[in-house]
Amino acid sequence: MYRYALSIIGGLFIGWNICLAATNSDLHSRNAEGGGNFDPLLTLSQDELLRRLDSLVAERKEAIRLKLHRIDTYRNDLHKSRTPRDRYAAALHLYNEFQKFQLDSALRYSDRLETYARQLGDPQRINAARLIRCKNLIFLGMYKAAADQLEAIPAHGPEFDSVDYYNCYLKLYHTMAQTAMAGPLQREYRRLKGLYRDSVLLVVDRNRLTCTLMRHDKRYEEGGDPQESIRELNAFFSRNDNSTPNKAVIANSLADAYGRLGDDEQRLRYLTLTAIYDLEVPSLAYSALPRLADLLFRRGDLVRANRYITRSLDDAIDCNSVNRILIASRTMTEINQSFMQEIARHQHRLYLLLAIVTGTILLLTGILVFTLRQKRTIKQLQTQHANDNERLRELNERLSVINRQQETINDELSKANTVKDKYIRHYMQLSTLYINKLERFRVQLFKTFNTHGLDRLLRELRSPSSTEREYKAFFNEFDTVFLSIYPDFIEQVNALLHETERLKSTKLNTEFRLLAVIRLGITDNAQIAQFLHISINTVYTYRNRLRNAATIPPQEFEKRILEIR
Repeated sequence: MYRYALSIIGGLFIGWNICLAATNSDLHSRNAEGGGNFDPLLTLSQDELLRRLDSLVAERKEAIRLKLHRIDTYRNDLHKSRTPRDRYAAALHLYNEFQKFQLDSALRYSDRLETYARQLGDPQRINAARLIRCKNLIFLGMYKAAADQLEAIPAHGPEFDSVDYYNCYLKLYHTMAQTAMAGPLQREYRRLKGLYRDSVLLVVDRNRLTCTLMRHDKRYEEGGDPQESIRELNAFFSRNDNSTPNKAVIANSLADAYGRLGDDEQRLRYLTLTAIYDLEVPSLAYSALPRLADLLFRRGDLVRANRYITRSLDDAIDCNSVNRILIASRTMTEINQSFMQEIARHQHRLYLLLAIVTGTILLLTGILVFTLRQKRTIKQLQTQHANDNERLRELNERLSVINRQQETINDELSKANTVKDKYIRHYMQLSTLYINKLERFRVQLFKTFNTHGLDRLLRELRSPSSTEREYKAFFNEFDTVFLSIYPDFIEQVNALLHETERLKSTKLNTEFRLLAVIRLGITDNAQIAQFLHISINTVYTYRNRLRNAATIPPQEFEKRILEIR
């Protein structure tokens, strides 16, 4: 199960790299044609690279502090922005910062991007914001929501970005195939992924990094020549204008290609480079570090493997990536089991040495020293094991909290759908009723004109009695509908008022009807006056009187009204 989980990480990261390349990586690789700075990491030996990675793993707090400082700068830019165009640019910066750092925040800013794009009236930006949200939903495992979002995007027009659009579908089916059980459904997902990958290859510029990554993925899945992938990827990797995220994508793909060749030394080197680039960004949603931990674990470097997987688990928790939390937990469990086996081996040696002690007194002192050292090692390993178990317990509690939050959200959505259905039903009934009344009124006026003439017709039209009757009927219908949805409204409002101001009736009066309108989200005095057929001054007077009659601070009264369920 653990090996299967690690294979899923690798596969998911390939698909994720390809999708990111279409929107982020090529933006950097097309900006310059050489002339940058040479990457000094490429001159380091494998041991030096691992020591550099050890330093980055240890400096986690400082890297996150700098990342948050950069995020705060962009947030200030967003607050200072005065035009939708500036807000869109600032929100895009914030999304790029959060997309591999905090998934929930990234989703929030992807929603803002669409809002600002709509304010600009820019169809191209609207589609780009939708595609950004799709990628985030896929990474969060919300496949149905991502598919619905993609289906809603018009696949035509000058604002249509075919490369990014096909990339999103490729990412969706790739992820679903990797997480599905082996069988016909998984094969179908892989087939669809291959179709969209071929679609991207048809429309993407062959000089872009995306095209090279697509060809590498095709060879990786179809058993093509990994040497060809290495040649093409090295051509991009040797360029001096690559950004750090670009280098991480290319290095990770090179690690996969060398892994397919069976060259574990080169695979180790490029996985180490990928992990360094990820932590320099810094990114909290990555796969290279846990894969590197697994490779080092199989090579016997347990201490470094444990340090790397612990960092991976901490980052996955901070990123709120449930899938990566589970995968890192499985890896940590495997390493813990190895520690337990190491403890068992030490104990076996200890018993063997104690048996030899009985044969000779001359070796007693040496064996005793060795025994003490072994006991100290065992104690350290047991302490480490206890700490890891405590971390796993905290993780389980965190997952339980997430599940409870999800259940609460589902309940609230169900209630909201019920309220919506009731409103729609009553709105349709009321609309039909007023259409019928208008028809009857028209027939009555026609009869009045034919029977009594124009003077009688004018008197009927000038009479306000029919309008008052309709308003009274409308208010009765409104009260019935509102109290059916909020049956405890009168009781909950009375609890906020002094005894003398409470409503004794089971029906709404004008003041309580005003509060009902506020509960529906209408807070503007002019809109309330128009709805209730009263003057704005009357609305202002009623609101002030109700605030002053409350048992709570006046400024809190209407907030509590809005919270009534």
